[in-house]
Amino acid sequence: MVQIKCTTQEQALLRKLLFQNSKMIASDFKPALEPYEKNFKASFVMPIAPLSQVDIGKLTNDAGCAVCGKRTTSRCTGCLSVAYCGQACQKAHWKEHKGFCKTIRGGTWRTVTFGKHFQVDGKIMSAASINHSSGKLNTALDASNDPPANARGEKLFLVKIQRPVVPDPSPRAMMMVYDRGRSFEGYVVRADNPGVYEEIMRQMPEGSQKLKVYRWARRVEDWKLSICLDREPEQVPQW
Repeated sequence: MVQIKCTTQEQALLRKLLFQNSKMIASDFKPALEPYEKNFKASFVMPIAPLSQVDIGKLTNDAGCAVCGKRTTSRCTGCLSVAYCGQACQKAHWKEHKGFCKTIRGGTWRTVTFGKHFQVDGKIMSAASINHSSGKLNTALDASNDPPANARGEKLFLVKIQRPVVPDPSPRAMMMVYDRGRSFEGYVVRADNPGVYEEIMRQMPEGSQKLKVYRWARRVEDWKLSICLDREPEQVPQW
């Protein structure tokens, strides 16, 4: 028998995938079972190609207890970002979780409005970012008004915030915000975020060499993010 080692999150993802796919098997499909398989449930693993960030987000939106995958009854009171089925699993997970928990505990959270479009001289503009290494678009140009898919539900995830390279004191000044997988990419405009825009800018002030920051965030509405402004991740990524 082959033994496969994986993280708790990967186990939860596989269980969720198998559970969902088991509902798609025809009721008249009755494979022959060995005696030790009498309590087994038929399922299948699809797709065989890599899953997108949105697909993974949908599957892991409610993966159950962070340790065992069972139905949750409580959350970590320090960060409210991880759920458990009881005290035993919460205690067992603390060694792994405490670094992240202490990172965001007591942080300053602000709700930020973002959008896919922005205005220049009264005209609505659409934009797409370009990877300078490959010369290709990071994301396709999207002129629609549909909100980007919420790939992570209520879970926390890291976003990168990039301030304007050239100082812009006008109400239309904007900064980019996006996640690592670019499941969404948007613009935070000063006029739509009075006061909060300046709070974010203080994390990477104009005139400094700091052009970007990574912060924990969660989607709270189609066009709103709740961002922990003053807490850097325990390990600062580079992407």
